[in-house]
Amino acid sequence: MDKYKESQIIHEEETCKFYTKIDEIEAYVIYKIQDDIIDIRHTIVPQEIGGKGVAARLVKATYDWGFSKNLKPMASCSYADVWCKRHNIETVSSKDLKEGCCAC
Repeated sequence: MDKYKESQIIHEEETCKFYTKIDEIEAYVIYKIQDDIIDIRHTIVPQEIGGKGVAARLVKATYDWGFSKNLKPMASCSYADVWCKRHNIETVSSKDLKEGCCAC
């Protein structure tokens, strides 16, 4: 078993967070939802488990969940932005957001 590719990804919808733990080290994505947009704000993978595809799995899980809710992707996080470009996923610009507060 490849612990980096097969670790369970958990969604904490109430905190707008997807995370996984590998060897007790947590990596996570924080997102926000506004209107019909899901915006990945932060992707955090500690150095001890970095470079093994963990960030990519977390970003994919987050956007896959968003797509299942008919949300459009946005990438305030630089890693999520690069990931979207690598996967030919068109993202929404911050200028497309309406005024007001967002979830989480």
